[in-house]
Parts: sequence; structure tokens; C-alpha cells
Amino acid sequence: MPPSPPPSPEAEPYGAALAVLRTARGMSQKELARVAGLKPPSVSKLERDPHRLKRRRCEELAIKMGYPRSAVDKALAFIAQRRAEVSGSAHLGLGTADAEVLRSIDPLVSAFEKRAGEFARAWFEGLALEGLQLDAQRRGTVLRARLLAHPPDARLALVRSVAEFQDWALAVALSDESEAAAANSADEALALADLAVEVARRVPGDAGWRSRVEGRAAAHLANAWRVAGKLPAADAELVRALRLWEAGAASDPGLLDPVRMLDLEASLRKAQRHLPQALELLDRALATRPAPEVEGRLLIKKGCVLEKLERYREAIDVFERAAPLADAAPDRRLALVWRFDWLVALCHLGQYAEAASRLGDVRALAARLGKRLDLVRLTWLEGRIAAGLGRTGEALAAFEHVRAELSTRRIAYDTALVILDIAVLLSEEGRKAEVRELARQAAWIFETQDVHREALRALTVFRRAAERDRLSPDLARNIRRFLRRAENDPKLRFRREAA
Repeated sequence: MPPSPPPSPEAEPYGAALAVLRTARGMSQKELARVAGLKPPSVSKLERDPHRLKRRRCEELAIKMGYPRSAVDKALAFIAQRRAEVSGSAHLGLGTADAEVLRSIDPLVSAFEKRAGEFARAWFEGLALEGLQLDAQRRGTVLRARLLAHPPDARLALVRSVAEFQDWALAVALSDESEAAAANSADEALALADLAVEVARRVPGDAGWRSRVEGRAAAHLANAWRVAGKLPAADAELVRALRLWEAGAASDPGLLDPVRMLDLEASLRKAQRHLPQALELLDRALATRPAPEVEGRLLIKKGCVLEKLERYREAIDVFERAAPLADAAPDRRLALVWRFDWLVALCHLGQYAEAASRLGDVRALAARLGKRLDLVRLTWLEGRIAAGLGRTGEALAAFEHVRAELSTRRIAYDTALVILDIAVLLSEEGRKAEVRELARQAAWIFETQDVHREALRALTVFRRAAERDRLSPDLARNIRRFLRRAENDPKLRFRREAA
């Protein structure tokens, strides 16, 4: 006898119940649409969207298929039973318990397969995987809190010696925490991603599954190197991550989302200025029709890539598409990111007054989130807007703050860009001694691996002109313009006469 429905009936998965009843009756979505007087796409939407279908409508559709109203409760009880069995399974890896859950689907599917064929199996496998993912998310969150409660210098030893911390769910949770930490501290992101890789290497199960989990963790380590401004290290780590990921594909029943890998690779390709490749990766990820929050994040990244390709109007259109998805997402940083990138696009279009009018919302969101690097980049944007509006003193103060922060973090290319922002304003005011000192402060950039040859040639022209008091405002602006363009196209050649 099925259990009584819980007190909040509208929270029940009525879309899933409708799909179970339709499948058991051996009806296609098209056939149900015909008997119910609906368009076929409507049935698909009702079954997929957990909030679209209400109980009364679900009962009406059940009656159309020849069921009594009580069939809805039976379908709900069936789904609840399967989810309870799945989420109640305790396991440390993708091993015996997980395999048993997936194998236990077969007897349940057999009653449906006579009429519904392969779709029934796919449906129940989906329920089982959803339960395993939810269970892993809960388990990973708990294990992450336990591990991170220990001092940093003790965590690695715990991972190597305590079986509880050799869990694929913990590797995923640490990887995700690394990505979240990247907005505030590249060092913290690196430490967490390193720990995730160590966990992944000790996950129980077959070698293919370990390879798959380590590939995901290594992709987050590559992301942390990207945030730290170490692009060669990030690229090498991503190559390793993708190799591990693909090698373990056959051992993953669908628990690890491939969209995450496309997303992380696109971020690195964008940072490397391989913009067409980044755009192609994002379009591939969007074509999978991901969850709304993921779609919002991907659209924001796509808009940012379009911005770097100097397709500013297209970028703004994409940000408009992303806005409702990002604002509704649990990750509140998405609401900040699309607004920030929107203002950047407005600056490129010379619409500084409009950008200034929208700064308040962005500043309030950034302050609430409190991520250090976000606040640094917002200060940089405020400086650009102030400079565009002719408020030179305000702009210089903002740029100098950003230069100090980026230099401390050794983020070379961005430091070079903000130094040129400062140089333009100082040269316009004839402050030659300060320009010379600025060029001296830029010397460390020439020792890094993170600025490509043509950009270094442009910076050499800047340094020599500054040292000889020959840096004109036009030359400073032209070098800055070249650096911004070369950031997105490292093959662009620098010619002083054309700068």
C-alpha cells in the first residue's frame, strides 16, 4: 500500500509521475498529446519541468489515459521508494553499493518493457543516477567540512591514510570548492584542487573510474593555475586532465557531468586568447540544454568571449539572455558577473555615463559577496569609467590601487594593462618623472612567462620611451590599445609606427 502523500503536494514530482504512467500504458508523448488535446511539445515540457505540472492536472491526464485518480499516488510512491533506496545507500566509491542500485533497476523495468521498450529502462536509470548524485553531493559536503576542519598541513596525511577521505564525492566537493575560492584567492584554489587530485588518486573502484574522477579534479587544478595567471602550467595540467577524463569514460555511468569539462576548458582557452575555440566549446556545452543555472553561467562566458572578439553589441544581447537565469541561480556571483561584463561592454562602446549609472548595483553585489579579486577588478572598471568621464584624479587613484594588488599577485598581463592605463593619464598631464617610475615598477613583468613576445616588444617601447621622457599620450594610448588587442590575439604583430 503506498504511503500517504506528504503535506506539500505541489512539491511532488508530478512530471515524473506522468512519465511513469504514460510509459506503463505504452503511450508515446505524441499519443498522450492527441488524447489530451495538447501539442506534443507540451507533454515533454510537463514531464521535464518539476514545477510546471500540478496535481489536479496530473490526475486529469491520468484519467485521459484510462487510469483512476489514485494511480497518481501509486506513481509517486513508486518514485519515492526508488529515490529512498538510492539515497539510503551508504558507500565510499563507485563500487558494490552503486552497482547494486543500478542492477536493481532491471526487475522493476521488466513490467514496463513489454509496452514501453527501451525508454522505460532509460527513465529508471535516470532516477537511480539522480539519487546517486544527490547522495554523493550530501556525502561530499559532509566529508569536505570534516577534512577542512583540520589544519592545512594535516589534510594530505589524512587523505592518504583514512579510507573515509578516499571518496569520489569528496574529490568532487573539493574541486567545486576550489572553483568557488578562485574568485577570492588563487592560492586557496590551488591548495583545494591539489587536495582533490590526491583524493581522486585513492578512490576505490576500477582504474577507469579513478582516471575519470582524477581527470575532473585535474581540470579544476588547471583552472586554479589559470586564475593564478600561470597559463603554461594551466595548459599542461588541462592536457593531462583531458587525457585522464577520456581514458575513464567507459567507467562512468553518467555521474560526472561532461559540461563541466567543456566549461573549464573554455575558460582556459579564453584566457589564452584562443577565442574562436572558446566560443566553439561554449556552444557545444549550451547545445546539451543544461540546467538553467548552468546555462546562465555558460551564456555569461559566451558574452565575455564575444566582448573580447570586439563584438560588443552581440555580447550585450547574450548578457540579456543570461540575466534572468543568472539572477534566479543559487550562485549569487552569477548576478554580479553578468552585470559587471555588461558595464565592460558599455565602456568599449564609449557609453561611460550609462555605465556609471549602473555601477551602484554592481558595487553593492560585489560588497555582499566580498571576493577580493572581484573587488579589485571592480575598482579597475570604476577607474576606466572615471577616466572616460574626465575624472582623472579619481581614475588614477583607482588604477594605482589595482596595479598594487595585481603586482602583489604577480598577474603579469593584467598588471601591464593597468600600468598603461596609468601611463596614458600621467603622460596627458606631463608628469614625466612619475611615468619613469612607473616603467621601473614594470620591470618584473619582463621576467615572467605569462606575457607573449609581441606584447613584450610593445612594453619595451613603452619602457624606453618613458626612461627617455619621450612617452607621448598618443604613444601610450596606442601601446595600450595594442596590448588589449594582443591579449585576444597573441599572433598580432607589434609595429611601433602602426601602434
